[in-house]
Amino acid sequence: MKGTIPIPAHQVSPSLRALFDMNQLLAIRCFAVLDGAIRGQIWTDDLAQPTWGAVEEAAFGTLFLGGRPEASLVHQLVAELRQERDVALALWPDHCYNQLLPPALDFDGWELEFTDRLQGVDPVPDLSVPGGCALRAIDAAWFARCRYRDYYTAYFGSAEETLARGFGFCLVRGQELLSEAFAADAALGMIEIGTITGEAYRGRGYQDAALDDASSWFLIGHDVGEAIAIALIHPFRARGGSGHAIPGTWFLSLIYVLADRWGTGIGGMMLDAVIDEANRRGCHQIYLWTHECQNERAHRLYRSRGFARTGRTICARSLSTLPVVPPARSSLPPDLVHCCVSVSQVRNRTRPAGEKVLG
Repeated sequence: MKGTIPIPAHQVSPSLRALFDMNQLLAIRCFAVLDGAIRGQIWTDDLAQPTWGAVEEAAFGTLFLGGRPEASLVHQLVAELRQERDVALALWPDHCYNQLLPPALDFDGWELEFTDRLQGVDPVPDLSVPGGCALRAIDAAWFARCRYRDYYTAYFGSAEETLARGFGFCLVRGQELLSEAFAADAALGMIEIGTITGEAYRGRGYQDAALDDASSWFLIGHDVGEAIAIALIHPFRARGGSGHAIPGTWFLSLIYVLADRWGTGIGGMMLDAVIDEANRRGCHQIYLWTHECQNERAHRLYRSRGFARTGRTICARSLSTLPVVPPARSSLPPDLVHCCVSVSQVRNRTRPAGEKVLG
């Protein structure tokens, strides 16, 4: 398009990022693209001194505007994007960008956003898994059956990358998937949760059950407002993860750090933050699975915090029967090693000089 410069996320400058409103509707998607957390397209007029910017996220085709774009440019951008797919813009009714939109919109509707859940308050204290159903972490097998899988794959490029960078739960009855909730794109200190229930099962509260594995929690690591790491923790359950939660124990499902931040100590900071939070919640042991070979970086991290093998080893190909364990990729070695740490021991260790906990 004439007068526009397409750029990758790693070339987004602070001045370009500042053109976009953090309080706009669906801002988390816009800034997730700008941060490189999810896939999308970015345009501007000048890399050094931009006067306007535009962002399109890849899953739903939402277009975001920033700065002072001309109406003619917005018309041109929308027209070109509509050759491939529908284009959606999320704007407050009184926003000045409404005056820039092409005439005769195909649809004009409303969207509700819920971004202010009270911390430490359970909004559904009596929620329980319906009889005959079970709550399962979404692994590769369940993800292939999720109704929103194509949207999340559009965000990250593949099912494997989606599962590496997001997490979710599904409510099932036998092998029947009733409802799902998945948290994927993260930005601005928030993470977006998508939920959907099969049409035949709506109105029964299944979506609430999928959303509220009340005991699970996650931490997000930030650097000057940018989400750079995440840790996901579940209750440690009996029977290989499908049974009842064992009091005082947690399962570390994943720690993910952006690849360009590897080797900077962020993984250690996140693991320390997990241990501190687990201790605050009354935990005395944390368990995890790790690949036995070709994962020495992670092994060093776990050993430095006191994790040791429990003696259990399983074949990664059997992971579909262990819902709380992240699915293996075909390129990874076949065996997983089970590890555990005593929280009281690691809490009493002396951290190396200069080491700090990620805030």
